Amino acid sequence: MWTIYKKGSFESAHLLEGHPQCGKLHGHSYNWEVWIQNDVLQDPYGFILDFHLFKQYFDQFDHSNIAIKMSAEEIAREAYKYFKKQLPTANFIRVRIWETASCYAEYEQ
Repeated sequence: MWTIYKKGSFESAHLLEGHPQCGKLHGHSYNWEVWIQNDVLQDPYGFILDFHLFKQYFDQFDHSNIAIKMSAEEIAREAYKYFKKQLPTANFIRVRIWETASCYAEYEQ
């Protein structure tokens, strides 16, 4: 079984309508982490998954307001779905989204 791990960050606007604090447009410096395990390497390069796909996925959020109406939990779930689609044979995928230095949301199956 192989495991790959990648982390990164993005800056994004955030707003959750009706929430007492997050109901006003504001920004976060999000950090992300992804773990993927698989017992098969992808041909022809011998990867589980190309690391470039991690950054490519999260770059869509960077310096944008795409996170509007998405909680950290929802961003984690959507990232999980993306990586599962890229690698349907994965044995394990975990996505962690840090909204601040002291709180994160995580999604895995």
